[in-house]
Amino acid sequence: MKPLVLFGATHFGEVIGQLFRDMNDTEEQWDILGFLDDDQRKWQSTHLDLPVLGGIDWLSESAPGETVAAISIGHPAYRRQVAGRLTEVGVRYATGIHPSVISSPSTRFGEGSLVMAGCVFANRVTTGAHVVVNPGTIVGHHTTIGAFSTINAGVKIAGDVDLGEGTYVGIGASISDKLSIGKGTIIGGGTMVIESVDSFVTAVGVPAKVIKQRENDFD
Repeated sequence: MKPLVLFGATHFGEVIGQLFRDMNDTEEQWDILGFLDDDQRKWQSTHLDLPVLGGIDWLSESAPGETVAAISIGHPAYRRQVAGRLTEVGVRYATGIHPSVISSPSTRFGEGSLVMAGCVFANRVTTGAHVVVNPGTIVGHHTTIGAFSTINAGVKIAGDVDLGEGTYVGIGASISDKLSIGKGTIIGGGTMVIESVDSFVTAVGVPAKVIKQRENDFD
């Protein structure tokens, strides 16, 4: 089995830990060593009955050969930052797809992406690296989800949609077909998007309305 560490000893980290345990229940492939975290107060404690091993330095000092990582952080910009640091020390990433996920053979998941239980992907869906898709999401055909995006539970995305890098889509939101959502944009929970949305804004409501311009935290 491949040795695996999870970066982020958080509540969301428990979700990701369970994702890989569920994958092992179907086919044993991951030796889950424990968590890494920047918060030194968590070191030498346990999380999800797994040890918090240390910070990123642990990878160069103590990690077994061929150790891979999964980033168990929900915030897109912080996940991107951590990925940059891990890549600098030569880490490769695990892609976690829950056994219950339904996807077309033409669907492509980017390296380090994490997809939870009960999601459905139609033909020719593509995700970038380190995308997180939470339970019960439905994604229509020919849709692209940009790197580091977070799609929360119960989201419905129609066909031919283009989500930019670092998009955050809140719980239960819906996005109509043939639209684009800009880089770094937040779509609030329960929002119904019927027109394309620019980059670095927050949009909420039914139908979606831009309520805030956001800081560019991706360039």
